[in-house]
Amino acid sequence: MSESVNMNGVNVKVAHRQWAVCKALEAASKADPKEFEDLPVLDGFSRRQLQEMFSRLHGERDWRDEFWAVIDASELRLARAATEFFTATPLLVESRRAGKVCVHSIGYRNGPAGDH
Repeated sequence: MSESVNMNGVNVKVAHRQWAVCKALEAASKADPKEFEDLPVLDGFSRRQLQEMFSRLHGERDWRDEFWAVIDASELRLARAATEFFTATPLLVESRRAGKVCVHSIGYRNGPAGDH
């Protein structure tokens, strides 16, 4: 059994079990991307949370570059998730003192996904 589904203006014949997936994709393609910013994407954090933390970590530098930052120890889990999400590299803790941590990442460019 097959059904016709309109995918971005093109009618596509799909098997019945694929119909639900196609309808979901069709609905998502019409949605405003901002609607998805607050949905969890990694370790329970939303893309918005990851982006805000990553912006704080790398500051004004190119997002692909290596960076060092000092953050509150309570933010370490979010900082690690943000670094992994945007650079595909781990966030290393270099030192801890008085509730703060100094963190370091080799950055996207120097990592496995970088432009080598």
